[in-house]
Parts: sequence; structure tokens; C-alpha cells
Amino acid sequence: MRKYISMMAIAIAAVFATSCSNDEVEISQGIAVKVDPSNVIAPFTYEIVAGELESFGTSYKLRTRVLAYNDQGLLAAEATDYLTNYASIMNSILYLPEGNYTLLAITDVVERKNEATSFEFWTMTGEDNINTLKLSDAGYIGGKNKILGVASKNVSVSSGSEAFTLNPQAAGALILIEYLNIHQFSNVTEYKLQANRTCDFLAFNSNGQYVTTPENKNNQYSWRLTYINPQESSFASINSTYRYSFSFPMNNVSYRYVYSTSSVTDEAITPDLTIYSLKAGDEYVFILDLCDEDYNNGVTYYYGKINGTSSARQNAPAKKNVSTPSPQYSVPSSPVKSMRVLDLLEKL
Repeated sequence: MRKYISMMAIAIAAVFATSCSNDEVEISQGIAVKVDPSNVIAPFTYEIVAGELESFGTSYKLRTRVLAYNDQGLLAAEATDYLTNYASIMNSILYLPEGNYTLLAITDVVERKNEATSFEFWTMTGEDNINTLKLSDAGYIGGKNKILGVASKNVSVSSGSEAFTLNPQAAGALILIEYLNIHQFSNVTEYKLQANRTCDFLAFNSNGQYVTTPENKNNQYSWRLTYINPQESSFASINSTYRYSFSFPMNNVSYRYVYSTSSVTDEAITPDLTIYSLKAGDEYVFILDLCDEDYNNGVTYYYGKINGTSSARQNAPAKKNVSTPSPQYSVPSSPVKSMRVLDLLEKL
């Protein structure tokens, strides 16, 4: 019996030795990955209130995620941190075997309660494979808190000494939307800015570049960017207000202001206001003034790009008088001159 046990032990040891000599054991390297989100809001150079784009409410955090995909597109490692503002830095260590990887950094604003995410504007699905990864709109009007940042970098890991920095950029454009003299017409229950195109998600290719797929329903104005109800008590002492909206890049997208009363819904105030190429990092302003300088029931509108090198940053497109089927919206009898964007914004 003792002889049998000894022989079995020798056989097991031999099998174990063979297994160890034939199998390749992958050794993970600890690599440092830093994410600097400050560039996400850097191109958005105009704010109504100084600093309002750089921070958020105390219950909100900047969720910053790093995902590492191997050369087969599979998720190999990930890390998440919650920052207090865009000036903060995320530092993480990812453990990866030697090889080639695509690193992704994604930033978005979320609400945190009891160390858990209680509310988000963007949902992530399919993250196990870069080719199925998708960031989808959760369906809420989030204003400036909906700004989404993305960066990608293809890297090679060969030792534990590597360190990489990712600088996410805004994945879309920021639109500043203003409503001036909102109590000019007492029977109006709602004003909106609508769009005839939308893009509700980002997908990614094998190189880590994001891809947009705009949606268009026969050029119908099926989507709203913002809305206000001037009859709400919160607007009782406010004559003018503004909102922000974030939009993915699109071509030939048109917008229009509309109003509703007890008898009409989404009646157009303006004609099509078209942006032929809405690019990531652009900042536009749309302004609806329900009472012009002469206070003669004239309705005027303005829109244009207010960042970058466009001349619209200094001068808005010329004022246009707008008439609608409602007799309350009459066209001013005398022409009105153009105004600088900064002058218009001072009216708030």
C-alpha cells in the first residue's frame, strides 16, 4: 500500500511539472493612466455666469472612466473615479499583460448619493467589447451637466514602467438658448426650441474612435432642446432666462422657436434656423426676444456661433423681424439694426 501511494505521488508530480513547463503564464504589468478632463469644457468660452460650466451642484460629480481594450477588442481592465470639477485629475493603475491596447477615457456628470450613482444622463452598454460599446442618452434634458467628454489612445505595454495621459475632448457642441421678455404675451403657456434632427448615442470602432448616427424624421421638428413655462410661479419675478443644451455633431440641422397656448400647440415663431455643420467643440447661441427695443410687440431672434474664429463670435447675424399667424406677434413697422452678441447677452 505504501508503495502504491509513493508511485501515485510521483505520477502527480510529473503531470504538474509537465503542465507548468508547457503553459504560458501571462504576467500583468501595473501601468499608470492619468486623465485630465479640463479640455472637455475648454472650447466653450462663453458663460452667462462666470465659472458655471466648470463645476456643478454638491451632489453631482464628474464620473471619469478608463477602459482598456486588447487587440481583439475585449475589455482587459477598467477604472472609475468621481471628481469634484473639471480641474481635478484622475490617477489610476491598470494591470495589463504585455501587448497592444486601446485606452478610452469617458467623462460625464452624475448624481451621487451614499457613495452610489443615483442619476445619470448617459448610460453605458456593451462595454465588454469595444465594437459593441455604446453611450446612450438616458432621455433627460440635462443642460450643461449633459456635456460628455471622450478620448482614445492606442498604446503598447511591454513593462511596468509605462505611464499614459488621456485628455478627453467634448464629444459634441454646446448651445446657449435664451428667452428674453418672457411675460410679453400673457396667454402663452410654453416656449420651446425644437430641432429636426437628433443623435442619441455614440458607438465606437475598433480603433477607439467614436461614431455618431443622426436621426431624421422627414425633417419634422420632433425633438426639443429646451422649454420654459412662463406662467409657472418660479418665473413670476424673472423677465428673461436661459438654458444650455449639448448636442452631438450633425450636418444640416435646423432649429426653430415655437409657442403654445390653450388653443394652439407648437406654433412656429421663427423660420428654420440652420447650422450646416455642427461640430464637436462648437458653441452657438440662440436668442428669442419677445419684445424689441421699441416695445411695439415685435418679436426678434438671433443665432450664431460664439466661439472659435468665426466672425459670429463678435457680431450676431442681422436681426430679422418675425411674424406668426397670431395677431399678437406683429412685425415692427421700422427696420431694426443688428446687435453684437455680447450686447444681447447683457440684457439678461
